[in-house]
Amino acid sequence: MSLHDSYYDPFPIVSLGSPMAISGMIPTELRQLAHRVASLHGLRFTDFDAALEHEAGRSLAQLRDDEAEASVRRLERRVAARLLADQPWGIVALPDRLLSMRSIKRLVEKKSTFVALDYEVRDCYRRFTQAYRSEAPRWVLEAPGPGSLGPLYRQWTRRFAKAHIQVSMDGATWRDASESLIRELEASNWR
Repeated sequence: MSLHDSYYDPFPIVSLGSPMAISGMIPTELRQLAHRVASLHGLRFTDFDAALEHEAGRSLAQLRDDEAEASVRRLERRVAARLLADQPWGIVALPDRLLSMRSIKRLVEKKSTFVALDYEVRDCYRRFTQAYRSEAPRWVLEAPGPGSLGPLYRQWTRRFAKAHIQVSMDGATWRDASESLIRELEASNWR
């Protein structure tokens, strides 16, 4: 192999001081944003749900059908701990449901650069009801409008309160928000 054979191989153009865990309410936008940021900078990208399915050897739906909830939670904790310890550091798209578990939430807050995608209630409601109905929680779809979501929405978003970086999604596409996150990370020198 000559020196030029690896010239076009991908390599990171930044190095992270810790893993980056990006979480948000809308799974599709979360994965797209996290993947874009990682791929533009040569960083490893991991979708948590895909890693969980790989570890379990079956789909998430099959896992939930076959196993007790406590067993699924233990597996989720184990996979989250492994992904946040895996080097070289990369970006993990972390479903917001995991942040409802205190042990995972503490791990994310302590061991990673925790990035939260911040949606205003009206914008979140609009996205779920117009573009991402299949991903929407039932309580969002059953609400007569965004005004009725207040207390449940505040409780849901509390899991993002200690994020190191909040990326405003209000009116922004996931691509716009990824550019905003990249600018913020570059300003902080990716630390």
